[in-house]
Amino acid sequence: MSRSKTNPKLTKAGVALSAQARSRLGRLADWMEEELRGNQDPGIKLSYLGGISLHEGIAHLTPLGALVQIYDPFKETDLKWLMPDSSRVPEELEQSRVCNILGISRAEYFILLRYIYRDLQFPAVIKTLRTLK
Repeated sequence: MSRSKTNPKLTKAGVALSAQARSRLGRLADWMEEELRGNQDPGIKLSYLGGISLHEGIAHLTPLGALVQIYDPFKETDLKWLMPDSSRVPEELEQSRVCNILGISRAEYFILLRYIYRDLQFPAVIKTLRTLK
């Protein structure tokens, strides 16, 4: 992934994000709104836990897992088998892709994660993503 040429700007979360990274998080908020409004894709479910997992043909994505699927999607070969009809993407792989997509360090990833998930309701997560601009 190429880094944005804009200078990172410190957000309310305490993480410096480039204009490109903030735009990508805004697009994630838009995607989440569409998903919550009408479940646009029956093969995808938004979830709070599990990062990116596949269970009985349905992909369960956390918001940052969805960000990865929008910008640097995983392939089935990235999945690790858990049990029959259940697989998941290793957490470290998901974290490194989120860091690359947003141009942040692993420490900043965890700060951002805590900030985004202060309230575990998806509308609150969407609102938080929009306040990062």
